[in-house]
Formats: sequence, C-alpha cells, structure tokens
Amino acid sequence: MNNITNLLLKNKNELFENKKKIISLEQKENKKNIYIQIINLISKKNNYQSKSLKNKNITIKLQETIKKIDPWYKKICKLKTLTGNAKKLAMHTSYKNTLTCWYIYLNDKKKHLIQNNAWIILKKELHKITKKKIQLITEKKINILTPYEWFHKIYEERIFKEYSLLQKDPNIKVLKKFFNIDFAKHNINLI
Repeated sequence: MNNITNLLLKNKNELFENKKKIISLEQKENKKNIYIQIINLISKKNNYQSKSLKNKNITIKLQETIKKIDPWYKKICKLKTLTGNAKKLAMHTSYKNTLTCWYIYLNDKKKHLIQNNAWIILKKELHKITKKKIQLITEKKINILTPYEWFHKIYEERIFKEYSLLQKDPNIKVLKKFFNIDFAKHNINLI
C-alpha cells in the first residue's frame, strides 16, 4: 500500500509540475500577445512602420522641405512637362546662376543620364524659365548637393531620428528584452 501511495503522490506531483509549466507557458504567451498589441498600438500611433519614401505624405513633405532649401529643385518643379529621363537628369544635377549663364553641374558618375536626348529636353524646358545661356558641366566632385542627394540626406536624418526615439521608448525596451527583437537602422523595420 505504501508503494502505491508513493506512486500516486509522485504522479500527482508530476501532474502538478506539468500543470505549473503549462500555466507558465500560457502566461508567457499572454504577455507576448499583450506586448504585440502594445507595439501595434505604438506603430499606429507614431506611424513608425509606414515611414518610407513610397508614402505620398512623406514624399510631399520632403519635396516642400527641399524646395525651401534648394533653389534648383524649386526651378525643376516649375518645369511641368519634363519627361522621365530629363527629370531624372535634372534631379541628379545642381546649378549655379551667374549674370549671363546658368551652369548645370553633373557628376561624372551620372553621365549615363544624358542619354535619349534628356539634356536637350531639359535645356529646352529651362529656356522657358530663363533667357540666360545654359551650359552643362560634368565634374568628378561637385560641392553643391543635387535634389536627389537632398532627398537622401533628409530621409536618412529622419530615419535616424525615428530610430533614436524608438531606442529610448520604454515599451520598445521591454519588447527587445523579452523577445530579442531590434530595429534596422536604415528603415526602422523589426528584425
């Protein structure tokens, strides 16, 4: 009888331990679900996940910021009838305005953008907004940022700012601690 009682008690203890483990796993799963709900709420509230250049609102805000910073981009925006290649060429150039001439600077690495009459079309369009001579200059190093470089620079600064905010967020710290997640610095996606 003593052996049977010991076996029953042993089985009862094992069952109790297994039940505790199951409850512990369920609690961890519940905690995980709660934290996932919190991160989803944070994502929606602060719009962390949707910040990409494909988002029209961000692109529009970037365009407005660059128009304030870069007079060349402001002039490009006035050219409504630019084709794809000519617009791409314009976005990768910078300019210097003198009394008699507009000097359009293009990096040597971007010479391939002068194909399919892109320069001729851009020049023709620029003559609609100025009577000055327009001259294209290709150089290895240009000290003036192009509109494309402005977009990239401002976008990277905003991503870095958002990444810094995420790193300081206490909810994110909890998620990182419990679920071993992190954010990619270049696009703020969960990894």
